[in-house]
Amino acid sequence: MWQERLPRHLVRPRQRLDYQDSTPRQYVGFLWSGRLSNGTTVAIVSALTKMLRVPTKGGRSVRRTVFSLLKTSGLFVRFRRRDDMTQPCERRAFLHQVGLGSAMIGAGLGGSLLAEEAESQRQSKTVKIVAVSCSPRKGKTTAQGLKIVLDAAKAVAPEKIETVLIELADLRIPVEPALGIPLPPGERDDFPAVAEQIADPRLKALIVGSPVHYANMSTLCKAFIDRLGQVFRKEFKLSGKLAGALAVGAARNGGQEYVLDSIHRALMCHEMAIVGDGRPTGHFGATLWNNGGNDDISTDEFGVKTAQNLGRHIAELALKL
Repeated sequence: MWQERLPRHLVRPRQRLDYQDSTPRQYVGFLWSGRLSNGTTVAIVSALTKMLRVPTKGGRSVRRTVFSLLKTSGLFVRFRRRDDMTQPCERRAFLHQVGLGSAMIGAGLGGSLLAEEAESQRQSKTVKIVAVSCSPRKGKTTAQGLKIVLDAAKAVAPEKIETVLIELADLRIPVEPALGIPLPPGERDDFPAVAEQIADPRLKALIVGSPVHYANMSTLCKAFIDRLGQVFRKEFKLSGKLAGALAVGAARNGGQEYVLDSIHRALMCHEMAIVGDGRPTGHFGATLWNNGGNDDISTDEFGVKTAQNLGRHIAELALKL
């Protein structure tokens, strides 16, 4: 019962009340616990009880919702100071105040809970796809390529897919914790915030993107991979999730597939299922070319197609998990 979730001092056993000596806090307790026999309060209790049967999202307590809505509805306007809540109050004045706020409470509480429930149900049915850009250059070709991947994934089922792009360029991802080495005093570590996104139970797919640095992933990408292993691999928390990769090189055949393979092998250590770019290109992932070094991948028609196909393919599979 919802009454069991209220503070003990707000729910009292049935007893005969001397209303002249009751405090506003007691009236609120008896109003919510259904102990008052007055027709007006019983009607309010019945309406609130019916509405409170609607669960709230994320385990948010009913009590907090009621407190908030009663406060904003005007019910507590009369009792502005802390000591007012412990002072005796005339029953008629209190019930009058209840009556003034009851319509707003009903509409606000019902609408709020129903809206929260609808949002909760929507989120429970959505799948999350996270892409991590491991380029030290914020907003450049790796991030651009991953955005193409995510846009194509979202287009598969806009109402069912949530996409998140994380850029590591401005973040500090020290590798020392993965090696068991304490960080120096004052050293910033932004990986926990990144890990929080990846740890979301709705996550179905992780896509890692890196520029090609001497035929391999970037240093930042390697640090991310090492920290990912530190946090998630011990209990194989990413097991069964989908994994994809994207690489951007300075030439059409500039080592992109070496980078894809390196990322794939690292993510396979988590028991993740590797996904390629799918038909019609049907290879190992998204391979893009920063033609001329002008930071514009839009002219790489083939590379853009691989990115789009990766996004579509991984989204279609994610919806089946």
